[in-house]
Amino acid sequence: MSPAGVRRYALHLREDGDAVSARVARMGPADPLAVAIGRPPEDAPRLAGLIFSLCPMAQTAAALGALEAVAGREPAGAQAREALVLAEAVAGAVWRTGMTQAELLGRAPLIDPVRRAREAVSDLVRALFADDWRRIGGVTPRVDRNAATACAKRLRNAHAATRPLADAVIQQAGTIGLGGADRPPSLAPYFAAQDVYAEDLLDRLDAAIAAAREDAAGLIFVDDGDGAAEIATARGPLRHTIRIRNGVIERWRAEAPTDKNFAPGGPLETAAARLAPGAGLAVRARWLIAAFDPCAPAEVLEKEAVDA
Repeated sequence: MSPAGVRRYALHLREDGDAVSARVARMGPADPLAVAIGRPPEDAPRLAGLIFSLCPMAQTAAALGALEAVAGREPAGAQAREALVLAEAVAGAVWRTGMTQAELLGRAPLIDPVRRAREAVSDLVRALFADDWRRIGGVTPRVDRNAATACAKRLRNAHAATRPLADAVIQQAGTIGLGGADRPPSLAPYFAAQDVYAEDLLDRLDAAIAAAREDAAGLIFVDDGDGAAEIATARGPLRHTIRIRNGVIERWRAEAPTDKNFAPGGPLETAAARLAPGAGLAVRARWLIAAFDPCAPAEVLEKEAVDA
């Protein structure tokens, strides 16, 4: 997120004999979208991309989808818009492996695939739209299918360039145990699932580009009602819900996978409490955080660090 909406997480750990106590703390604004209350609906897509610097296309598309649901209308260029979001999600998966997971292994980051993936996303926008696509109701696409297909191929190649590193991460994760016999034997399945999901995003991107068409846009007015939309990201589904009353935004919420996984008392905290105590606890916890794949900075603090 941008500085205005930054959110960070800390996993506090304390060993207590044969057990580990875990507590997730969340820092940052509880409701970064509160700045939109009282504004006209047309401001929402622009604000979404500004407030959330991670996955800005997905945030924008989710806001647009929620507003269009209020109006009960399908947007023009829906498949082209979906292709942009999926491409951004693939680039996010490349970044996750090339940067975050490289750090887990103590290796140099794979900067070139990350750069190539981001460039392909930028070029895809121009291959699918002549005008700004961030309008309620969509805009008429200008589909250059050959150029768009080439962008998708570049994204697939960038992802393929990270596969050896992803395989090394899965192999290393297989050596990291989470505890006793009643607990998952290793973190390898978590990281393998991330890789499978990235391949699924690539296939869905190809399908969205193939389905994109130059349907004409019409004006959509949003005056009163409630709407919701769910959009794919590199880390799972992103959901926006919005309420419009008397022509202005009364309520707006964004729920990302990290919000649920890293909630106090949520899945990460539960899984961390099942870690085996002893040497290397903080290292295992960092791998656990990466397995849940946060979309915000997260750190591990053991008791000694907390008390310091």
